[in-house]
Amino acid sequence: MSATKHRSLAYQPALDGLRGVAVAMVLVFHLGWSWMSGGYVGVSVFFTLSGFLITSVLLNEVDATGSVKIGSFYSARLRRLMPASLVCLGGIAVASRFGAFDQISRLRRDLLGSLLQVQNWVALSGGSSYTDLLNQTRGKLSPLDHYWSLAIEEQFYWLWPVVMVLVCRRWTGRARLYAIGAVAIVASASAPIIAGVWGVDAAYWSTPSRIGEILIGGVLAAALRYTPRVLAGSKAWVGALALGVIAWAAITWPAGSGPAYRGWMPLFAVASALLILSLQQPSWLTTVLAVPPLRGLGVISYGVYLYHWPVFLLIQGTTARLGVTVAISLASFWFIERPIRAARWHLPRTLGLAVAGMLVVGVAAQLVARDAVDPFAGGSTQQGQLESVDSLVPLLPASSPVPEPTVPETTVPASTVPASTVPASTSTTEAPLPELARPVRVVLAGDSTAWRQGDGLIAWADAHPNIAQVSMVAAAGCGFISTGTVVTDYTTERDRQCRQLLDERLPDLVSSSLPDVVVLMQTYSDMDDRIWSDQEGVLLATDPRFRQRLLADYVTLMQRLIALGVPRIVWVKAPITELMWIGAEAGRGDPARYVMRDGVIDEVVALFPQARVIDFDSWFAASEFGNDPTSRPDGVHVAIEVATQISEQYLGAAIVRAAVLP
Repeated sequence: MSATKHRSLAYQPALDGLRGVAVAMVLVFHLGWSWMSGGYVGVSVFFTLSGFLITSVLLNEVDATGSVKIGSFYSARLRRLMPASLVCLGGIAVASRFGAFDQISRLRRDLLGSLLQVQNWVALSGGSSYTDLLNQTRGKLSPLDHYWSLAIEEQFYWLWPVVMVLVCRRWTGRARLYAIGAVAIVASASAPIIAGVWGVDAAYWSTPSRIGEILIGGVLAAALRYTPRVLAGSKAWVGALALGVIAWAAITWPAGSGPAYRGWMPLFAVASALLILSLQQPSWLTTVLAVPPLRGLGVISYGVYLYHWPVFLLIQGTTARLGVTVAISLASFWFIERPIRAARWHLPRTLGLAVAGMLVVGVAAQLVARDAVDPFAGGSTQQGQLESVDSLVPLLPASSPVPEPTVPETTVPASTVPASTVPASTSTTEAPLPELARPVRVVLAGDSTAWRQGDGLIAWADAHPNIAQVSMVAAAGCGFISTGTVVTDYTTERDRQCRQLLDERLPDLVSSSLPDVVVLMQTYSDMDDRIWSDQEGVLLATDPRFRQRLLADYVTLMQRLIALGVPRIVWVKAPITELMWIGAEAGRGDPARYVMRDGVIDEVVALFPQARVIDFDSWFAASEFGNDPTSRPDGVHVAIEVATQISEQYLGAAIVRAAVLP
């Protein structure tokens, strides 16, 4: 065999420095610094580096001994990865018992998914509760969100040695390179296909779409071993250029869209591979990446990645977050990872201890960890009273006089109220409800606030069957703007639900039930910062371009409902979220956003004679519920009994008036 084939895996300080660069990108990204919106590409660098190192180890063993000792490989990987992971998972479970992560309703599920190394598939499986969706938009994230990438690497570690055994038994020399290259090409080509067929979540989280990045590193390992001239390309300028590409992606790629969500990460991995290649010979670049701070961070990078995310969720302040993360990672490295990694345990003992540790953490996940209660679990089926009909008698008898609405001057000056606005007051000077030939048929649509208020409206209608019948269609986090991508949302499940709400569920219910009035209500879903194009970047809700697009989508929705034959459409100005309770995430307590929303609603209503406005926000602020934390415990959603009281005192009659009054 040639000397190249026997080239050992000598320690390369610059590769540890590269690990330090990669984990630093992730840290900056998760700290929320806007200038590194694409810092998640650090994970891709880890993938490619892992593929390079693991494949090099396996090829070394094959060339030295003629085979791969799979048991020894698995034992080494378990000793390297399992101890710190179990400590992290156990710590999260115990912390949740003492009140940490108390707003995460699927913590036990995520603990088990992370423990079994399938968290990426758990994340893709959907089934998120309303609380999970709300927490995403409020910045209340699971401490195990980062385990998806560890799961992909661990799945690779279980499968790749078996593949390598088959490849090395069948082929030798360059034929092995071609075989590994073919596998990498197929995996890489599948990524954009997966994105196109199954969506951006699958492109970002699924193992088949991301494993190409790891295999690119494997191709580099085989190329260096079986094609020596490849080493001639390991020039410092090549590495510097590749590092520049990586830095460019980390700084310019958006957080919630872009190439990473379209299946192009294997192509990005080529830059990582070129950088790794350039570090295979001494140069000024290897000297720079081997500086002690970067190299030291790279040595503990596994622990830093493991522990940083739960620490970031528990602690505020950049210095404190980084200091605690590094301290825990150093302790983990010196007292847990390093001693166990150096142990000379055979596979049976390693496997036995790993299984025992997993059982302990698994039991802790079920008995110690606490899941938050989902306030919507079992509390609403979104069913109502409307049944399918082919035709209806007129709502008002021909002989029934229609009272004229009056606006109490003590509530809102008449000159400031559009003719199509239903007053916020419940004053006795308002017009009485007219005599009805049948109950008013109401369809309520919107986000989770509409969902919860809809529960109250249905309960009110049950108590007043001669006045109204109510059904609703709602989806957590979904409003009526149908374009752009919300910056704080990470999954296509939300997009799918929102599209389904507007394109299927609402039209289907309207077509089958023939409502007299459709009521549209959302709180902040349509005011979240959005991205319409990567070139344009994020638009704030206060940007005139944002407002124009919101107006256009609202007009489109009105036109669609009118085309379906809806005689009256009511826009509800929902109460502003309570900043004191919900916090300032994504600006959702910013009054300027609500002013913008209300202005757009008023403009839409002025364009269509079928439209009306209910100023629920003003009524709620002046009511007994407005400043009562028990009425709206999370600052967004009223309790079910409060929703019923609101419907009884104000909203039910307001909707009926909006449906029948001129």
